[in-house]
Amino acid sequence: TDRRFEWIIVDNGSAPEHLELLKSIAERASFKVVLASESTRGPSACRKKAESLAEGDWFAYLDDDDEYSPDAIAQWCADVEKNNSDVSVLRSFNCVYKYGRMKFVFTRPNANLEESLKDKLGKFDVALKTSFPRMMYRRSFVEKSGSWDLSLRSREDIDFMLRVLLLEPKITMTAAGSYECLKTTGIDKYMKPEFAESVLNSFRKIIGYTKGTYVEEKIRKYIGADVRNRWRKISLFFPELGEKYKSFAQSLGFECADSLQKRKLLRLLKAPARNFPLLAEFYYKTKNLIKDR
Repeated sequence: TDRRFEWIIVDNGSAPEHLELLKSIAERASFKVVLASESTRGPSACRKKAESLAEGDWFAYLDDDDEYSPDAIAQWCADVEKNNSDVSVLRSFNCVYKYGRMKFVFTRPNANLEESLKDKLGKFDVALKTSFPRMMYRRSFVEKSGSWDLSLRSREDIDFMLRVLLLEPKITMTAAGSYECLKTTGIDKYMKPEFAESVLNSFRKIIGYTKGTYVEEKIRKYIGADVRNRWRKISLFFPELGEKYKSFAQSLGFECADSLQKRKLLRLLKAPARNFPLLAEFYYKTKNLIKDR
């Protein structure tokens, strides 16, 4: 509903037909579209490439599985112009689960997030409990923060948001506009040892630069709890890596003492909710198959 923006698309090794589609969109769009490419160095490199091409004073980032509501940009612009904000947050955040023709939308609750923004320490809940595409950032604060860290292969989004927030920006929340994130049922990448290692590396770096700051204790508690929860799953498949997670969690004051049976039970209980769209699609196909026969 507001055309005062440029859409910068950085291709990260997609298929040729995708590039042709993007070119056709750029030719007929009623707003500026910039197409660029980046060798397969990951999302952080693509985002930094886009920043270098941007002409505006505000950045908002979308991955290929994210979507803004039609009024999101208009609401952001109204919010920052009214409040002279440095960071603006969309009020609504929906998780969309798709599988085949099935679609499930879950609104992630924003309990006390608006109140948290009024508190110097509470505002970090924006980084720890939400997602970076839900926020629009003033260009000067992104540049001062150093932007995206190309050395990180995971949790780079939390790192980015934390470094921006440590610069003490003025944060406000819009009255409308929403952001949706498509969640896939596959969890293969999360069960790869190299990904699990990269998570630890990112968390160690974050712990390092927040040490001695007023947010240190909050970050340590968040990361400690996260590492312990990941340990419950990782230790079932990669025992040696699980020991690294256990040691790191303990260094942050979190014990990893759950029995093997409890860890297996926790994983079993979480699996149905995670794979609900997959189960629904299976039911749908089976029902039609029986009906046809």
